[in-house]
Amino acid sequence: MSVGFRTGLWIGPGRDAVVEPGREAVLCGRTVCAQRGDFAETNSDSCAMMARVSKETAYEVISRLYQEFMKLPFPPRLAGADRAGFDLVMLDSDTAAWVFIWIKNGGELEAQGRSDLLRCIARLDRVIPALSEADDPEYWHRLHEMARLVADSQSPK
Repeated sequence: MSVGFRTGLWIGPGRDAVVEPGREAVLCGRTVCAQRGDFAETNSDSCAMMARVSKETAYEVISRLYQEFMKLPFPPRLAGADRAGFDLVMLDSDTAAWVFIWIKNGGELEAQGRSDLLRCIARLDRVIPALSEADDPEYWHRLHEMARLVADSQSPK
């Protein structure tokens, strides 16, 4: 399978990760500097899972994504709804809260916070496939991506 790396977006099976223009990312053990319009291909599925960014860059990117996400309204028709057995309002607020705490702590979560965030991600992994187009799946993908970036930036403690 051919996957690609473009500025601002890492395209691969399972999820996307953000890389800022002008920053370096490690792609399959090879350092790639992301510039506008850069595109590199690889044929390895395992390489498609993650582009690593520095902690500072991850912090900046996640902070920006969080600010953008908080401007989005919660999908009004989903108030009080559940999917895959999970209350969507609680899942949204719990996940966003752990991202907020990570930002306020300068890019760190304690072990319990990391565990709770990973639980939210696992729930999102079950909820997202159960969403219909009317459930605003893009909203949930954004939330999932932020949470995944926070989890990926944390080394287990």
